Amino acid sequence: MLPSSFPLRAASGSEIISSPNAPRSANIVLQANGGKVEQINPVADPKFAPNINDGYSTEWRAAAKQWPQDIVFSFYGGRTATLDRVVIDTLTKDTGRQPDQVPREVEIAVGLTMQDAAFKKVAGAELHKKAGRQMVTFFPAAARFLRVRFKSTYGAPVQFGEIEAYEEPGQPSVLEGRPLNIAAAGNGGAVALFTEPANDAAWLLDGQNRGWHTDSATRKADLVFAFRGDREALIERVVLAPKSNHATNTMARRGKILISLKTPLEGFEEAGEFQIEREGQEVEIPIGRRARFVKVAITENHGGKNTSLGEVKIIEGTEAGYQSVLAGPEGAASATNLTTIEGDAEAEPNNTADQAGLLFLESPLGGQIKPLGDEDFFTLEIEKPKFPEVSIELQGRPYIRTSLTLHQDGREIARFDPTNSEGQSAILKFPVTNGSYGLRVFEPPTSLLIVYDASSSMTKSMTNLRTAVEGFVDNLRPSVLVNLIRFDTKQEVLLPEFTSEQPKLKEAVAAKFQVGKGTALFDAVDAGTKLLEKVSGNRAMIVMTDGSDSASKTSYPNFWKLVEARKVRLYTVGFGNEMDLLADKLGTTPRRMMEHVALATHSQSYMSETAEELKNLYEAIGDEMRQVSGYSLLAFWGEQPPSLEAQVASLARNKGGATRRSGMRYFLFALGGLVMVGVIVGVVIAARGGGSGSKTKYIPKNRSQM
Repeated sequence: MLPSSFPLRAASGSEIISSPNAPRSANIVLQANGGKVEQINPVADPKFAPNINDGYSTEWRAAAKQWPQDIVFSFYGGRTATLDRVVIDTLTKDTGRQPDQVPREVEIAVGLTMQDAAFKKVAGAELHKKAGRQMVTFFPAAARFLRVRFKSTYGAPVQFGEIEAYEEPGQPSVLEGRPLNIAAAGNGGAVALFTEPANDAAWLLDGQNRGWHTDSATRKADLVFAFRGDREALIERVVLAPKSNHATNTMARRGKILISLKTPLEGFEEAGEFQIEREGQEVEIPIGRRARFVKVAITENHGGKNTSLGEVKIIEGTEAGYQSVLAGPEGAASATNLTTIEGDAEAEPNNTADQAGLLFLESPLGGQIKPLGDEDFFTLEIEKPKFPEVSIELQGRPYIRTSLTLHQDGREIARFDPTNSEGQSAILKFPVTNGSYGLRVFEPPTSLLIVYDASSSMTKSMTNLRTAVEGFVDNLRPSVLVNLIRFDTKQEVLLPEFTSEQPKLKEAVAAKFQVGKGTALFDAVDAGTKLLEKVSGNRAMIVMTDGSDSASKTSYPNFWKLVEARKVRLYTVGFGNEMDLLADKLGTTPRRMMEHVALATHSQSYMSETAEELKNLYEAIGDEMRQVSGYSLLAFWGEQPPSLEAQVASLARNKGGATRRSGMRYFLFALGGLVMVGVIVGVVIAARGGGSGSKTKYIPKNRSQM
């Protein structure tokens, strides 16, 4: 039994969770981690019972204004845990807009049995009148049961999103030996995207086998899953539970598992296959590899018109030195950096064809477009070509911003433009024969489209949004051309063309910050990418919204298809706490969705909880747009760039060769100088002789006459 006088940690309030103080372990009352709800007193509507700890739902509600309201949990296998914190997520659809509906006083107690007298209070706190995750910490306490008691509210019946509980760091866990499903929403898993119209993608991650199904008559579908923070995970196996509430003949039958270390759209490699029998038994596909994204590609079902699947579990592996994805910070990870070497740096001046530097095969070379308007020239010498084409890998930092042209005998024979490449790397192929080729690298203008949400939920934020947009326009550089789209249920393009004229831009938006109705985000992005298709050079879009799409004609799968096809960088700006409400249909939150879109287009995602921060976010995007354009070039034969080892070796050889060639050039230059001096001396002597009236010429003596 616990001592009668259990020590309490002094705490009069809860702690708002942000990335630095977020728990770095598994929530042990989560259903997916073996947690169970043992008791709810007073009894509430049974339909809300699973929502307390399923990790993805939007709310749990008490039946009436009754308190205390007690909820008691147990842990995996009935084991005893050492707890030191409880998290109450007060965010629901109601509290997100009316924070005075969050619970107020909460008491945390632990026990080794279920008897009321056995529970001992370990903490008490008053929750902030704010929607979001709030943490109550206390001295470590041994517990087989956890009781969370709501003692009062700010006026409404008790409601909240989730309850979480965490163990003292460094101690043995009750989850030891239990496979960890990192696809579960409560463990940070999410459905990043799916390729066919469907409802309730979140049911793939809820642990209840209710099931997901396509709305369209299709036997094929791709589902892409992400983990906490979109970090790289060691995947031991993927488990598919096919049974659901849908017809047996709609069950997935065959397919493949693919994994990617890059983005939700790129870099997928096959890692396994599956076949599900009609009986619907769970299927395990061993993986044993690392991945940031896992794709379940269904290629056939059991004959039904649409396709269904019950549950997807992705089990995390272990190995020496590996850190679980749950141990890192909660914020989204950045895109995977390019694996490359810096190589030689361009030698300035190289601003004209006459000043061109040398680009050697298989030797990387880096440069910068600095200052704005700079052009860099290089020469590539081809002797005895191995193939009729040479490949050139162009990399950009933080993405490709530069154009590249290839010249021979002063004539342009090929060109690459970043219009259709939002990525960090592109491989270009040029036809070549013996000879000398000139390369020109320069930065074309950037066309930037600002797409902002003017739906009714933005009413309190439009003044700050206007300040943010106008501040962004004030700091544009001349090479950035801008247009704007205002959207609610419809889209309005504010200018007939892109422009860098600041007065014209400010005049265009001056009367365009009034609010409308719903949020047609996907339609707005569709309209924006179509507008950008009409311009060339660098293209980017800033998309700002405060919640889920509620009015688009463009389906979510088609939204992802246009993102993939139109190659436009999408900077995403999310505002307000409703960005963290999970959308059942999508299997993710608006925040995660926007992070995945930015990651897939090699851009950045920004998030703000207050309207005042919007200006700072636009300034951050402006800073990135104003960065110096860095690039690197690598010429090589064949389809794939040479290994880093081969590049290093080639770089060393060519440096030596360049030094020898440079020495020879200096020798020839000096020799030419001496010859010129001799000519000048001869001319002077001849001139002097002519001045005295003599017509004799300077003739060198013949050795035989000496």
